[in-house]
Amino acid sequence: MNHSFARIAAFGLLGLVSVDSGCRNAAKAPPATAGATAAPVQNSAEANAATARGLLAQGRTAMRTELAGAITAFTAAQKLTPEDPELLAELGLLQFYSGELDRARDTITAALRAAQTPAQTAAPAYNLGLLEEAAGNIAPAVAAFELAAAARPGPVLQKHLDDLKAVLEQGKAEPLAGPFASLPAVCDALKTLQQTPKELAKDLAAACGTEPCEVGCPLQELGSLTGSLPPPISEVRVFWSRVRGKSDVIDAGPAPDQWRGEPRCGLVNTAVRLDKQWFVAASLGSFCYSKTQQGNVQLARIAVESVGSSKLVTVSLDATQDYQSGSAGNSSLTVIGVGKSKKPARIGPILRATYGSMPAAEAAAKGPKAEEAIQASSATTYEWRFADGALQITGQTVDSTLGPHKRQTKAPLTLRYPLVFP
Repeated sequence: MNHSFARIAAFGLLGLVSVDSGCRNAAKAPPATAGATAAPVQNSAEANAATARGLLAQGRTAMRTELAGAITAFTAAQKLTPEDPELLAELGLLQFYSGELDRARDTITAALRAAQTPAQTAAPAYNLGLLEEAAGNIAPAVAAFELAAAARPGPVLQKHLDDLKAVLEQGKAEPLAGPFASLPAVCDALKTLQQTPKELAKDLAAACGTEPCEVGCPLQELGSLTGSLPPPISEVRVFWSRVRGKSDVIDAGPAPDQWRGEPRCGLVNTAVRLDKQWFVAASLGSFCYSKTQQGNVQLARIAVESVGSSKLVTVSLDATQDYQSGSAGNSSLTVIGVGKSKKPARIGPILRATYGSMPAAEAAAKGPKAEEAIQASSATTYEWRFADGALQITGQTVDSTLGPHKRQTKAPLTLRYPLVFP
């Protein structure tokens, strides 16, 4: 069975595609007059720099309508100021969108070599991450995004980086916690398991401080399955638990939109019943909600999949998290089965898609106005299937957009997660 999943992401390219109004009116070198004394070398360099700034402004204007004209202007500017990291970063980005991946990589790498400040490093590092991710080179993409995040931290970039790291690390089977005698006993266990969940550590740190976070398990069900389950599994339930800073305010109801106190964060868990015993896969998805951020997790699908002679339970989730500076999210698949131990275990969450958005004005090194920024977007489709006793991700398609310009990049992937349960 072949599957695919697509998500659209609007990436602000860290100011690389923003029009700097200060460059629009860059002064041009005055024309030489007859009989004038030859200008010193310093003035010649200043004239080159002024001309390059004018070409850079022309390129940024052309970028809004055509790539060829923008590349021509940036290339001419590069000949005058060949080690300008900002210019090289933007030229490399345009080369990427025009399909010249190898040349774009060389140009962006040159920008990184020329960079002398964190602001000059962040933009080309981020663009290099986008290029390597689109080319299917996940480990180099992670390294580039780590460099960008160190130079200019931000929640959206960090979330995307964490998701991409998970692609390299996921796939190991983990036993579910348990057994428990009842669902209320499962909730009691989650109050300990989720006091300091790593998934929400950064979002809750400011609110909870040094005190343990308050954990609630309202058993607000997202979905359940009782029929056609593979023995010895007899019931599966997907439900919320809640994590937040301690508050005297009592919740109005079990649903997340009725929770009170801030921040209020939700975790999605899956409980599995074998005969009269319950086991739990905790924290398969998460979100936080406060004055400065909003999030949600939706159960996309809960089903039984046939893999060879075996049947396995799959839980698919879509998670979103909106910050003031942008949004991030992912779509995941968790596979649950029973091995020789006769106890349930899970593989995943396996990421089917990651995405994020960031206003260019927020990310720009020089802070241009939002209306002057050209937005970029990316839609990633991962192709996956169950085959040969494993979950396999065999390829990806990335559809990138820079203003009116579109670029599709296909790349094979060879990620394999054996469906072996303890």
